[in-house]
Amino acid sequence: MSALLWVDGFFAELRDSLAGALRDEAHRLSFTLGFAAEPGVPWSAVFSNEITLAAPALFAEAMPSAPESAVRHALCAHALAVVEAMGRDRIEDRQVHATPAMERVLAAVRTMRNERLALLGGGPAAARIAEGADRELSDAIDLERDLIDGGLAVDFGTYGAVSERKQSPGLVATTILAERAGWEDGLREVARRALLDAALGLQIYDDVLDWETDATRGGAWALSLARSTLRAGPRGFGTTPAEQRAEVHASGVLARMLRRARYHFRSAARRAAALGAARVSAWAEERARALEDLAVRESRHAGYVNRAHTLAAWARAVFVTKA
Repeated sequence: MSALLWVDGFFAELRDSLAGALRDEAHRLSFTLGFAAEPGVPWSAVFSNEITLAAPALFAEAMPSAPESAVRHALCAHALAVVEAMGRDRIEDRQVHATPAMERVLAAVRTMRNERLALLGGGPAAARIAEGADRELSDAIDLERDLIDGGLAVDFGTYGAVSERKQSPGLVATTILAERAGWEDGLREVARRALLDAALGLQIYDDVLDWETDATRGGAWALSLARSTLRAGPRGFGTTPAEQRAEVHASGVLARMLRRARYHFRSAARRAAALGAARVSAWAEERARALEDLAVRESRHAGYVNRAHTLAAWARAVFVTKA
């Protein structure tokens, strides 16, 4: 069975452990959190890459001594942690309104995650590590909101530090699996850094694609990063979408963000290759090459990446509808 089908099985197990309206809420979760276009879409169909939900299974390629049961526990804990963290981010970012039923389902997700981490071999300490990562995420979300709400200027160093903290929940299960496989501290740190680099590459790319939508909700990293390089006019920075778009394009910040994402993917590829995680390395290297091309095009034609993404989404919708 593929890792992503296992992931769907874990969420089905979670759903079936609940009753009544909560079971329905769990079934609809990918939709109500805004990751799917309709209710009931399985989590395996939500993301365009395998590493987001199935990282432990991919890194397990380099861990032949890890028991299959441990890999499955790590995979379950990781997928649950990522979904809960991304859902929490969307709730705190005001993209999603959290209902009491949704909050109870997310609480059940955290409980099941902690149970699987304990079974993985971390015992009660694993749950404490995961809960500490949850606090890192929550603090980072609060800091992010304080920094970019209203379009405050922010430098790349701050952006990187906040982004790293937001990835904390998604690093726990793979690191504990590496310990279970007998890896020394140094190798575990390489695995953690490889996964962090992959997550940061994905996060930065999303921040590029979504910046205009984010700005309409009060703030976007691209806008705040742009304003750290620009001088405000007599009336301050722009307030309309057209003025903000002009600021971002004039700053060249989108190309810089794409190159930063490319750097993280290339770093992930090198680290994964050193560990023997060949699939992770090949995927990350492919992403790095694609982003290098996008960064060049964005440098030459400001706004290229957003126009290309919008056009691709339109084409998919039109041709799928016609088909």
